[in-house]
Amino acid sequence: MLRYSITGNSTNNSFVMANGVTVPNWANGTAVVLIAENGGTLPAEFDNPLSSVIPYYVVRVADSTTEFKLAATAYDASQGNFIDLSDDGSGEFFVQ
Repeated sequence: MLRYSITGNSTNNSFVMANGVTVPNWANGTAVVLIAENGGTLPAEFDNPLSSVIPYYVVRVADSTTEFKLAATAYDASQGNFIDLSDDGSGEFFVQ
């Protein structure tokens, strides 16, 4: 499974693909997991010991090729409901 380096953007409640990479052709509701590595810390809403096995669901951001949001359920994603970010997280983390 491919994984992509990302950063958090709490201002927009979104994640941003790193290094100029565009968001893959994910539809709303695509299941992904977040992984923190090398001392990285996920945004508080996602930072827990099971983060690498808990699925979250993509919410596409209109008119953006580099940002996406995450929802707690596929239904929420289909309705455009996303998880608000209280911080950006830090260090190195990925989505896959």
